[in-house]
Amino acid sequence: MPDYRLRIGMTFKQQGRILLIERCLPDGTLAVKDLLSGDATWRTQGELVNALFERKLELLGDDNWSANLTAHLDKVCVGDLSELAEEDPLRLEAIRRRRYVERIRSEAPIGAGKEYLTELIRSVGEQIGDAKPPSSRTVRRWLSIYMRAGEDIRALMPGMRARGNRHSKITGKKMERYAGEDYEKARFVDGLIDQVIKTRYLSAERPTVASIYENLRVRISDENQFRAAGDHLPIPNISSLYRRIRTLDPYDVDGARHGRRYADNKHRAKGQGPRPAHPLERVECDHTRIDLMVVDAETRLPLGRPWLTAMLDIYSRMVMGVYLSFHAPGYLSVMQCMRHAIRPKGYVKDVYPAIEHDWPAYGLPELLVVDNGKEFHSQDLDDACLQLGIKVQHAPPYCPWYKGAMERWFGTQNTRLLHELPGTTFSDIFDRGDYDPQKHAVISLDALLELVHSWIVDLYHMHVQRGAGDIPYRRWNEAIVEWPPNLPRRDKDLDVLTGPIEWRQIRPAGIELFCLRYNCPELTLIRHSLKDGEKVKLKYDPMDLSMIRVYDAEQRDYIEVPALDQAYTRGLSLHQHDIIKKYARRMISDNLDVPALCRARKRIEEIVARERIMQKRLSGRQKAARFHNVGQPDYSKMRNEPVPPATTTTRPVSIAESGSSADLQESAQSSNQITPATFHNLPIADNRTPAPDESGWSFDYSLPRREGYQR
Repeated sequence: MPDYRLRIGMTFKQQGRILLIERCLPDGTLAVKDLLSGDATWRTQGELVNALFERKLELLGDDNWSANLTAHLDKVCVGDLSELAEEDPLRLEAIRRRRYVERIRSEAPIGAGKEYLTELIRSVGEQIGDAKPPSSRTVRRWLSIYMRAGEDIRALMPGMRARGNRHSKITGKKMERYAGEDYEKARFVDGLIDQVIKTRYLSAERPTVASIYENLRVRISDENQFRAAGDHLPIPNISSLYRRIRTLDPYDVDGARHGRRYADNKHRAKGQGPRPAHPLERVECDHTRIDLMVVDAETRLPLGRPWLTAMLDIYSRMVMGVYLSFHAPGYLSVMQCMRHAIRPKGYVKDVYPAIEHDWPAYGLPELLVVDNGKEFHSQDLDDACLQLGIKVQHAPPYCPWYKGAMERWFGTQNTRLLHELPGTTFSDIFDRGDYDPQKHAVISLDALLELVHSWIVDLYHMHVQRGAGDIPYRRWNEAIVEWPPNLPRRDKDLDVLTGPIEWRQIRPAGIELFCLRYNCPELTLIRHSLKDGEKVKLKYDPMDLSMIRVYDAEQRDYIEVPALDQAYTRGLSLHQHDIIKKYARRMISDNLDVPALCRARKRIEEIVARERIMQKRLSGRQKAARFHNVGQPDYSKMRNEPVPPATTTTRPVSIAESGSSADLQESAQSSNQITPATFHNLPIADNRTPAPDESGWSFDYSLPRREGYQR
């Protein structure tokens, strides 16, 4: 039997390193040397034995016979005897040779003569029924190979690969003798073939083998012009070129002709993927533009395709949260989706009473897997996740399979829901055919939100998902009994931590942010505790600029600071405010004051309302929908308030309803100022009247001209 005892000279492989036993002490301690680095360590025999049976160690044998056995197995083309059937000739021949070798090794004395060995061989042949026993010289050679290979029976198998002529012919013709010139020509042509393959075939242009062969013929013809008539190079057959290309590494060929990413995707090993042990251990997040054309709820004109941001728990395949709107993927989408994912979904029964089941998913993810979009590389997201205890992991570039479950969910939603609805755009333009999505679009964003909720809660969560091997609803409810979801300390913390970060100075008039003023008595106390010029950290909600949260270092908490003009900022998004400011800069000649912003807001909403009806291009209608915040509402604010519709559109107030703007302007010009009473009568878009303070004004808003500002 093979000798694989732990002794001096034995080599073994552990953790990719080849080690050699150099010395052995009486107490069983072994001196082990790393053959690559030369480092020496001490191991006990028990440690090595345990590592062997724990499949962490592989014995290679003596350094010499291990190399001999490896070289012989290359010739045999068989790595394991169990690969061969019981009647395989290689297996039978190895057993036959071992009978002779073992008999000679056990009974023949050292230095036995030819006659003695021949007699032993003859008796073994009679015993096993071998009609043609080998010669003593052959058995001696078998014995030498057997011993040099560490008594491994595989060394006695015939070397099939070493048999025959392994060199290709120079030409297809049989020749009795080859001259030296013929070999020289063949080597030259062989070099031309290699050159053509490397420079032409392995290129991004991906030429065919036929074109490569033509290029080879041209090169040989050009070379023959400078040779004598009897010294021309032979032109090989195209089959020789095909054979040479087949010997190339497929990975190298695909990498050179199609790119390294294509080669990695084609030849990579496709494993099972991550398998979390409990809910929220791994949550994947991504965006997609859904394959459905939606229409405006009032005008019924197509608005285009909204964006969907979603988070998926990989353990249970439960959808943690979604956010649907016309806002392009950004931090706003991620923040809204994260808030929806972390909070409970108790609103489902109130907002959508037709849905039969509940949506029990909630809690803080342990690991959030995202791609490399710029919205996932923001400092705001990093700070929020750090304080919430969420670890963010970015997928490698151009590796969609790293978030395979999330990509699969988007595909399932498209095929099982969106592609069956009127107005679908399908995933491929060739699948669309003559179908016109704009002509057939009938579903509004309100209806789409209800459809998405119904499909997620009553269909997707209730079907067996192959990735989880279970029903997501059942798997989640059973697992959270043992692994309750982690929660934020306060619901207020969730709004604070997921808001974008800004740094501002506190002045006596308060804080200026986005050309708006924020102030309150608590802010004055923070200002007195700061040094001159020191800034404070604040967070804001891009969907509601009526309030910001400023960090109080002494209290170690955020305080809420309202905007001085609540009539303008209540329910105002940052996107709306930016558009209003741009319009006001073009229309107002001197300063940006609150009455001007109110007039600009009303004027813009009138223009937007008119354009929503008249607009024929989708891009214009999408901008209008984005201005009116047509999208998924914040369901967390519906807990203590009446349930509003999914999308709300502000109705523009006409001049007839709010009073003549010409009369207001004339009154203001006659006194060369705008009085509080005049401001209260301005046509505000949402038809709300601000309450004046003690001074008679409802705002404290004076904007100095910014440095570098040009009209």
